[in-house]
Amino acid sequence: MTIISITDVDLFDGVGIKHVRNQCFQASPGNVLEPRSSPDVVIDGSGCTLMPGLIDCKVDIDACPMALPSFAACGVTTVIDLVSTSAENQAMRRESRHPKMPSYLGCGWVLGPETVASEGLFSFRAVRVVRTPAEATRLVEELIADPARADYINAIADQPGLDSDTLEATVAAAHRHGKLAIAHTSQTKAYDAALLAGFDIVTGVPVDGPLRAETAQGFAQRGIAVVPTLFFVQKALQDETTRNGRNFGHAVAAVRQLYSAGVCICAGTAAYQHRSTGIPFGTSLLDELELLSRAGLSNLDALRSATFVPASVFRLHDRGSVDRGKRADLVLVYGSPLSDLNAMRRIRQAWIEGVEVQVEMKLEVKAEAEAESKG
Repeated sequence: MTIISITDVDLFDGVGIKHVRNQCFQASPGNVLEPRSSPDVVIDGSGCTLMPGLIDCKVDIDACPMALPSFAACGVTTVIDLVSTSAENQAMRRESRHPKMPSYLGCGWVLGPETVASEGLFSFRAVRVVRTPAEATRLVEELIADPARADYINAIADQPGLDSDTLEATVAAAHRHGKLAIAHTSQTKAYDAALLAGFDIVTGVPVDGPLRAETAQGFAQRGIAVVPTLFFVQKALQDETTRNGRNFGHAVAAVRQLYSAGVCICAGTAAYQHRSTGIPFGTSLLDELELLSRAGLSNLDALRSATFVPASVFRLHDRGSVDRGKRADLVLVYGSPLSDLNAMRRIRQAWIEGVEVQVEMKLEVKAEAEAESKG
């Protein structure tokens, strides 16, 4: 097996950055290894930081053929699709098995009401209508038994929509089968409904008003994680003024409040591309990290929101950190992202399971980064 060693490099370990003389991993494909005295390949990591591969916790790939390479080029090595259909999931799972492609996980159909709440912010292409708790239970079992298999169970919590009994039945059925239950919300009352039903993860944040302090505290106490998708929310509201009281300020305030309460924050973009519009695959995760930082997260926790935290929240225990035995999903960037998040845009090299992928970095940016590392 081929052993690669990155020498004289700063390592992001989830607590801070520490300097290491020798970080090894196995190539083609492989895991992170203990230091070796005689590696096959040596890479000088001077002036660089080695990171775990990034995780985008909410995307809508829609079976776009260029999506996975675009994510890989930006150091995103795992994507979680919470919008695409079961058939689209199957196609992308096959694509993700190829070398140099990010891991792909998905939910398939989302459980929802007959008419998606007009006041909700998210649009959905793959809704399976449920009207009763019994229907919700049956559909969860179908999604898990389907050949496309649901990695997680997904429901719309925005109101008017599914009643509390149906939401609770969805969560209970998911948990009986060992699956995490995820709720889509963009309203304060939907946050209360998600808390009452016992969801594990919520995507989106309220845009219609302030979040109640008791709700934020309840999320923290019950260990409910949040994927705010601030970049998507900002784009969705950019042409609105205050219709229905919705504005981006509520979303930012909610993230700040949840973070202060101790809620786990995971980075997700809701990236999608439909014809000439959309949110770009890959680069939007870096935009999301910057927005999370502006919403109050420290640079450390912004980086954790796309690495260590989602690996734990979404039960991806083989990734998310640069530890022995973990997948060699790695990103090497110029500079220190702890002091400057823009360093995440200066990717020098990236690997998926030890296989190097082609990264996007303009030559002038590379030259500037190299000059900074020398000076």
